[in-house]
Amino acid sequence: MQFNKKLFQWIKTFRISIVGSLTDLNYYLEILNTPTRFSIKVVAMFYLLLGIVLTGIFIVKDLPKINATFNSIRTELTTTYPDNLVFDWRDQRLSSNSDQPVVVPFPAITQPLDTAPQHLAVIDTHTDQDPENVKALIYITETKMFINSMQGNWAEANLSDVIETESGHLDKQEVLKQAAESEETQRQILQILPWLTLLTFSLGLFIIRMLTVLFNALIVQLLFQILNKPLAYKKVLQLCLHALIPTEIIYQISARLFPHLNFPMFGLAFWLIISLLIWHLRHLQVVRFSLENDQHGKKK
Repeated sequence: MQFNKKLFQWIKTFRISIVGSLTDLNYYLEILNTPTRFSIKVVAMFYLLLGIVLTGIFIVKDLPKINATFNSIRTELTTTYPDNLVFDWRDQRLSSNSDQPVVVPFPAITQPLDTAPQHLAVIDTHTDQDPENVKALIYITETKMFINSMQGNWAEANLSDVIETESGHLDKQEVLKQAAESEETQRQILQILPWLTLLTFSLGLFIIRMLTVLFNALIVQLLFQILNKPLAYKKVLQLCLHALIPTEIIYQISARLFPHLNFPMFGLAFWLIISLLIWHLRHLQVVRFSLENDQHGKKK
């Protein structure tokens, strides 16, 4: 019962802190009288909750699309691979029974960029020369692989460094076999993806934002000093931590409503909110906040 009571109280405090950070500029004055670790806990819980919400959106919206993309590519590969085409890898050389270069188009379900080359890959096992006027993202010769940087040059690698086996054989039957085996791998990947998404959006994003705020708090502290309202770095850090909450919400909403917007919305939102805070706290009379103890959060 005691644990449930403490948990309920913490949830209530967390809710009040989130709402206050979003709606009440006076709340930022109140948090100056709380321990710094309180603000860190609130922001950490906020990013955990954000991670859960964004993961839910990913599962409902994006995961089915990824699954459909994998299925479509596998189906297209097995149906379009020529019945007679055979590749052999032996003595660190690739050969085929095709007299002409093999052209591999982009999968129909994908949408290549306008700047992308015409083909996904061109495989010419009857030459070992560098690509000249090859309109493909990947160019494979008898012993080499070239990747188009789409900036006028190619990255080169030896096929022996890419293909790990000493010998191999690829034909229609092998393609069908590999496609069938890939279904289990796909299922496993799709099971792991939500957990990776949760980890990225909660812990990963929290760490990145914390590093950003640790630096930005130095600039904010300098601004308070210029206004002759010096605050201890820990207190400025608390202001910045709570400012992260509305900043992150603005950024995440704008990123989903305007996915092609090439604009630093996170930085704009953060500094706009900080500017409002500095203006609101411009009459602040207290020069330094200190705590009698962290348990009660009272000023000396």
